[in-house]
Amino acid sequence: MVSMFLSSLGTILARQAEHASKVMVRLAKGRGAKAVVCGTEKRRENLRSRMSKPKRIQRSRAKGWKMPANAIYVGRPTVWGNPYVVGSELMNGETLTAEKAVELYEQHLADNFSKRDIRHCLHDKDLACWCELDQPCHADVLLRIANSRPK
Repeated sequence: MVSMFLSSLGTILARQAEHASKVMVRLAKGRGAKAVVCGTEKRRENLRSRMSKPKRIQRSRAKGWKMPANAIYVGRPTVWGNPYVVGSELMNGETLTAEKAVELYEQHLADNFSKRDIRHCLHDKDLACWCELDQPCHADVLLRIANSRPK
């Protein structure tokens, strides 16, 4: 009985707090302020961003573009960069495709890094690279390993 009462009380207080934060934002906007985000709203936003599945982000040089706070750049100058350049000529005369570059990168990771280290550094992070989102990318391999369960 007491636990049911406390649960109901908690729900009522949570609704009141949510309503109060909405009222504060509306009042602030009415006074010309752009937006006011109280601590509760910030915590809720942070929780939402942590709950989303990590993804690959395409970097951009467009004016005003900023890399999201939870993202790590994994391009060529970093330790996570793919040393295999798409379009370069292989020793057998063939041109390196994106699929083959990703395949070679996966072998490069296996030879040079432990899955544990990759998970430790990149788990729950969005990964940013210059590759187009509809093309194969080494960041996809890193995301798969970083967010896999340890064995």
